[in-house]
Amino acid sequence: MALTLGEKLKQAREAKNISLIEMQEKTKIQLRYLEAIEQNQFDQLPGDYNTKLFLRAYSKEVGLDPEKIIREYQGAPVEDDLSQYKSVEGTRAAQYKKDDKKSVMLRMAPTLILTFIFVLIVGSVAYVFVKEHNRYAANTDVKEEYTVDNKVSEPETHSKKEEESTASSTSQEQKKEKKKEKPKMSIRQDSISGETVTMTAKNIKDTAKVVVTGQNGRCWMSATANGQSLFQGVVEMGQSQTLEIPHSAKQVSIRLGNAPMVSVELNDKKVDLNSRSQQATLVMNLDYLSE
Repeated sequence: MALTLGEKLKQAREAKNISLIEMQEKTKIQLRYLEAIEQNQFDQLPGDYNTKLFLRAYSKEVGLDPEKIIREYQGAPVEDDLSQYKSVEGTRAAQYKKDDKKSVMLRMAPTLILTFIFVLIVGSVAYVFVKEHNRYAANTDVKEEYTVDNKVSEPETHSKKEEESTASSTSQEQKKEKKKEKPKMSIRQDSISGETVTMTAKNIKDTAKVVVTGQNGRCWMSATANGQSLFQGVVEMGQSQTLEIPHSAKQVSIRLGNAPMVSVELNDKKVDLNSRSQQATLVMNLDYLSE
């Protein structure tokens, strides 16, 4: 079984025959904090900033790499460069700034559609009104022409039946269309290859939103779509990180440094990683509903 961070530090201290009292004198860290570190009780330390300072000083004294110890404390892959774990959420605005014009058009789309529908309704009402007025005028002329002979205009009666039949058929077709429902979103696992889990999400409506929540502990995460970074950083226990996936993206890749600690959801639907590895990469293919 792999050693915990506290056990690793304690083992290195004992290997150098350094007592806790001596460690306290060398690092100027209070004895109770040293004991908390070796027992993995980091919540007993005075804040995250001081915790990193303590771990750095402790690891130097026992001959361990301070940077690797800090990364392990953050739940990040130990072999990578620490500079990669700084949050780059702020860069998303710059990365998608070029899509501002598209965003403006998307915001204007509902107004344009409503205007078009309004014009279409007004035009249809005007057309029906003119048509009925002309037909009424034609019927009046026919009745005046045949008043003496008391004849009934049979062609007009036949025309009304055809219109009623057409209206009934149109109403039935509209009812059938209303009964049609759009298929629900589904998530299918395609394959598992080593630490990589590949899935396909079908029938996504409008937008795709991925939420990663730290349930059992902290986890380092990196997410990309269309070659652009969506997030890099640490998801703390009890906190969530939301990824708004661009509609143009057909695939999103999420790398997790401590996969068993988090849960993943796509549009409020749970995604089962089925991965027992400490580190995992989730590759999700996105299939949107056609309008």
